[in-house]
Amino acid sequence: MKKLTCVILVIMMLFSIVSVSAIETENGNLLHFDVKSAGWTNYKKIFCHIWEYGGESFFAWQAKGEQCKDENGDGVWTYDLDARGVYLDSELLYVVIFSNENGDQTYNLLLHNSVIGGTAYCNGTFYENPADSSKLTQAAFWKNEDETLFGPEKCITSIGNVVGTCVPIVVTPLKMLEHFLINDLENARTYSGKEDQQLIDDIGKGLDLTITDVSEVIKNTGIYPDWTVVKSTLGHSHPSGEATPDNTLYLEQFRDYANLDEYDGEYYSYSGPLFYYYEKGKDEPSWFLARGNTGAAACAVIYGIFDDYYLINNHIEYPSDFNWHVYIYEEDKFYAIEDIWEDGFADKEIAFSQYLVPKGYADILGDADGDGELSVLDATQIQLRIAGLCESEDRIPAGHHFGDRVIYPSDIDHDGDVSIMDATHIQLKIAKIIPEL
Repeated sequence: MKKLTCVILVIMMLFSIVSVSAIETENGNLLHFDVKSAGWTNYKKIFCHIWEYGGESFFAWQAKGEQCKDENGDGVWTYDLDARGVYLDSELLYVVIFSNENGDQTYNLLLHNSVIGGTAYCNGTFYENPADSSKLTQAAFWKNEDETLFGPEKCITSIGNVVGTCVPIVVTPLKMLEHFLINDLENARTYSGKEDQQLIDDIGKGLDLTITDVSEVIKNTGIYPDWTVVKSTLGHSHPSGEATPDNTLYLEQFRDYANLDEYDGEYYSYSGPLFYYYEKGKDEPSWFLARGNTGAAACAVIYGIFDDYYLINNHIEYPSDFNWHVYIYEEDKFYAIEDIWEDGFADKEIAFSQYLVPKGYADILGDADGDGELSVLDATQIQLRIAGLCESEDRIPAGHHFGDRVIYPSDIDHDGDVSIMDATHIQLKIAKIIPEL
């Protein structure tokens, strides 16, 4: 009975394959364009110009190999990919423009081989030409396709406007903003009629970017427009990466630490927001994590224990605290992370588990192999170190310290040495025999 069932399934699969092949052979690999929807008149030829996104086109602009046919005389012109020798690789993204001999053409329309057989049409939408803001280009869309997946290419124009509906899968909104800052910011300042703050915020909204996304791009490019976090109208969400300093926010508590002779006491800022915390069911964050900065730098490496976490600061920053701060929206106030910790601030551990540890700013106590979690492998690693079978890669701190003294992050029992007792503590903690250290 099982053999008979298998035979039937094989026959059904073969029949399906033959049926699909027959359909593809009958219809061919075609693209259609409803020219009537574009409102073009007095034309005799329609062309289909296709190129690989970021690559070369199959034919020169309006070459013979790009000509379409109006086979049914209904104004829907067809381009036969097979007849022209055009093969669309399923792993690549393409762009298509339809045009006529009179100079009319559509805006860049993203194309994939899954769209083959589809019909492009115009609905009266016009976009600013990305390269020449004085010109408008008519947009085309694919019928029955999600315009956010395969639609008019989304991009930033030369004067900073976001046009289109679909971000190409081979780029990211962050890269698009980066390209704009490097190549078109000065032109946009001249011709957009917008101040930097509005210009960058409008781009951020058009690309669905957050405050932290924009800050990250600014930091990566090293190009600093007159844009600040404080004045931004962009929304908050979990960040895509570390943000750039914003020198407009003043941290009052830094005055208590600013005591170096060479420090002029005038420069206070923070890097961030770097991580937002949302209470369950709320749309707005209740606090964010930031990194404090001042105008002076000094070697003041400090370290300390925060329950299950081990934190070491950046050795070139001053003042001599951990430089990490929590801003509470309800109070409109910054708190040093060590003060927040001592006060039992709710949900503070999430800043470590979701940002500080993954970014490499903090370690989990006992995480001897440095993989970001506590496991039996860490106990084994410590035993191997004690036996001299592997070298320690723990960072050795120096200078000031906060909290209990430790020599290595592996020193989970805080006794100043890495021993078999630390391996035992790890095993007991994993077994939940010791819930808290």
